[in-house]
Amino acid sequence: MYNTPGKSDGNEFNGRIELDILIGEVEEWGKGYGTDALQAMINFIFEKQRAERVFLTPYVSNDRAIHLYQKVGFQKEGILRHFEKFEGKFVDCIMMSIIKEDFKKL
Repeated sequence: MYNTPGKSDGNEFNGRIELDILIGEVEEWGKGYGTDALQAMINFIFEKQRAERVFLTPYVSNDRAIHLYQKVGFQKEGILRHFEKFEGKFVDCIMMSIIKEDFKKL
């Protein structure tokens, strides 16, 4: 989890946190660990960290991750072209987010 610094003095919390998750063991995929972990992290971020927005930027080619993020309530906001370098090439990512109000409705 990453707190994105505010603009005023660089230390003020601006209410948004970037999140990333990885289940590295392929044989553990599809068992619900990612869903459970992601929901727990989002709940912690909104309730304990008092964030207003959580965002992440999966590769556009990562269908499994995008499906998981949408399953727990993230919405696609747009494409970030050539956003990251992966295996020596620039790749596009999707900006996805969930805001506190929407998460509470789920």
